[in-house]
Amino acid sequence: MHNLHLSVPYINQLIKSVIAAILLLTSMSVFADKIMVSTDRQTIEMGDIIELTIKTDFQTYGKQPDFEALKASFELLGKQQSNQIQLINGDFSSTTQWKITLLAKQPGQYTIPSFKIGKAQSSPLTLTVSPAHPKSDNQFGNYTLTSEVNRQAAYVQEEVIYTLRLYFLGSLSGNIRPPIFEEALSITLKEQSIYGKEIQGKPYTVYEWLYAFYPQKSGSLTISGPLFTGIQHYRNHQKRVQEIAPAQEVKVLPVPDAFTQITTTSWLPARTLTLTEAWEQQPTSNTLYRVGDSLTRTLTLTVKGLLSSQLPSFTPLSSTGDIKVYSDKAVTRQTPIENGVQSTLTQKQVIILNKSGEVTLPAQTITWWNTLTDTLEETHLPAHTFKVTAAAKPTTAQSPSETNSNSTLSATEPEFSNSVDSSDSQKPDVSRETSGFWKWVSLTLVILLFITVFIFIRARQKYLSTAHIIKHSSHNKMTESNLSFPVIGTDIITSLCDQVKKNQTLSNQQLYQSLRTVLKEQYQIRSLDQLKFPPLRQAIDAIETVLFSQTKPNEQVQVEVCTAFNLFVAQKKTIQKMNKPHESSSQKLTALYPKK
Repeated sequence: MHNLHLSVPYINQLIKSVIAAILLLTSMSVFADKIMVSTDRQTIEMGDIIELTIKTDFQTYGKQPDFEALKASFELLGKQQSNQIQLINGDFSSTTQWKITLLAKQPGQYTIPSFKIGKAQSSPLTLTVSPAHPKSDNQFGNYTLTSEVNRQAAYVQEEVIYTLRLYFLGSLSGNIRPPIFEEALSITLKEQSIYGKEIQGKPYTVYEWLYAFYPQKSGSLTISGPLFTGIQHYRNHQKRVQEIAPAQEVKVLPVPDAFTQITTTSWLPARTLTLTEAWEQQPTSNTLYRVGDSLTRTLTLTVKGLLSSQLPSFTPLSSTGDIKVYSDKAVTRQTPIENGVQSTLTQKQVIILNKSGEVTLPAQTITWWNTLTDTLEETHLPAHTFKVTAAAKPTTAQSPSETNSNSTLSATEPEFSNSVDSSDSQKPDVSRETSGFWKWVSLTLVILLFITVFIFIRARQKYLSTAHIIKHSSHNKMTESNLSFPVIGTDIITSLCDQVKKNQTLSNQQLYQSLRTVLKEQYQIRSLDQLKFPPLRQAIDAIETVLFSQTKPNEQVQVEVCTAFNLFVAQKKTIQKMNKPHESSSQKLTALYPKK
């Protein structure tokens, strides 16, 4: 058996090797990969949004922690990732970081679980969520949502203003559900106006929405409170905001008996109502009109507190023997104003005067309910009376009475003979030396003048014999002095209708006025009610519609008028021929003998 003897130097070397191994193992554990987890706050109030930070001191190479365990207790509102690499004095370092915004679902104490990436693993983290502090009635807190109505009781169809306001500190983002007005018409008056207001010494920002609604059924109307959901940023903290406005209830009253017992007109609850008229030419008590003249006026109804769809129509003016009325389509408009809605109804009317004498345009009356004074009111437009005379005669025509009153010129004494005498009487004086010469000149001129007069008389007699064939329908004999004017009667219309056939330009007004004049002068039809020939009556209605309303021009209306007038004249001639008594043979023989 051999004994082993170890030297002291060998033992010292063995101890140094063991210490080196221990130091190596220690250094390896010190520089192992790590994951750090932290939050900005460990104690929060329900609704507060916190930020969770997860950071590694090594490159993850695309690997991520498992966040599914967080979803059981928190809402994940957002996630951001960043990577950073540094080289300082030859030392290399690399980090990866995640920032996650969380919102606790319920109050209580929660544990943020440990996260593992590769061989590295974080430690768990404890978080406490306390219930939100309730706001007192006289405190707004960091945010609040309010609602109000301008009246707790209103009549059916009356305007009610609903105001919604959101007060908050700091900044706010999110969405709001608009109010729902069941069994009521509604309109938005103001879309989210923004302003500042100091309340309880704090600077609040205010979002305001304004609505008008009109209950359509009596009883109780409840407007549920709208819901706002968003995120508030205040004092470096984020908070999830969810607020419901108080519900509002309005008592809707039926139409009052004081209105239904007095009138049967449409129910009109309004704050103000005005009725005005505007004339193209303002009539006065001294204004004199003629049959066939037209007047144009515009009626305007202005109402505060009603939608344009709630406005009534104007009382229609019926065409009578005195007037004929053409009304354009009414135009409505509504405008949001500071405290509600203002609506207008506008209509243009053309009134044609059909009868001479005094013609009265009836008054307009609108009955409505004043919601400011809670009383029945009436708004009037006064009646108008016009003095109307017979229609004016065309400038191109001359009546038979005027023809008979004119003096008749002789064919042997032409109209210009007076001018010759006048010129002779104004001859300048001449000297005796030249008087002989001027006598011969004068004699020559007189001879030439007589020759000219003779030729003119012959031509005029020939023209008169031709013109004699065309006679007035009433067989009035025309004189030489007015042969340049067309004869009153069907010839005027015939001439105008010839222009229509040739597609020549002819105004509807000219044809219409000439037709009315002929009907009055020749057929004694002073009012269209006296016209018993339907085709012509319909044609006149058609041309009046084109003239006095905003109807598009009708190219065939003149053709229709001419065709109907020709049929009318043919009917009159047939009736006149049938009613004319036949002369007996004895009467014809008696006419052959000269009178004694």
